Amino acid sequence: MNPSSGPPTGEPSKKLLTPAQRERARIRAFRPLAIELGWIVYEWNRLHEALGELFADLTAENRTRIGFAVWYATTNERTQRDMLRAAVKAVNAYAENPKPQEHAEILWLLDELNTLAGRRNTAVHSPLVLITSSDLSQVEIMPHYFFGNPRATELRNKSLPEEFKWYRDHLSKLALFAERLHYSLVFPEFQLPERPKLPPRGHYQSRAKQRPKTFR
Repeated sequence: MNPSSGPPTGEPSKKLLTPAQRERARIRAFRPLAIELGWIVYEWNRLHEALGELFADLTAENRTRIGFAVWYATTNERTQRDMLRAAVKAVNAYAENPKPQEHAEILWLLDELNTLAGRRNTAVHSPLVLITSSDLSQVEIMPHYFFGNPRATELRNKSLPEEFKWYRDHLSKLALFAERLHYSLVFPEFQLPERPKLPPRGHYQSRAKQRPKTFR
């Protein structure tokens, strides 16, 4: 046997994927992130609807539809949160029987939500890109920061599913807290809920693994 005909040195070349296989690989790569993004949207909408209930509790006797009509008069969610903050302050100042503890918790909730709103916007509005390795054998999803998009740049070198799960868990806990605040405002038998323990950023955050050289 000719020695030169022996097996080649180094790693064997990877089998190239067919177009259909590449498409399935793209779907597999995006699925975990799509799930987390879907949860973020769900929990955000759930939380904002609960804020609308709190607004109606404060501004309309017996929670008539008048309060909800005012709340839905604008589609700007930041404006809605400002309306709720103004309602809390007005009720504290002018209502015959204010509930200062509940009102303080609503203000705390709004502060937490305003802090998280930027991260939610980053998750929902960041452009993402699916990158296929140079040998067409792997697919990776990453933020499209290459041209300087500020939201995508904020996510650079982060594990996107873990980062988004952190956002989602915050929103979920705040939504549940808002719902319980509503009950404590409306029904005397419901006690004021305790503030949720929000998971620290480091609980989920991790640096993304080094990409294989084939992605460079």
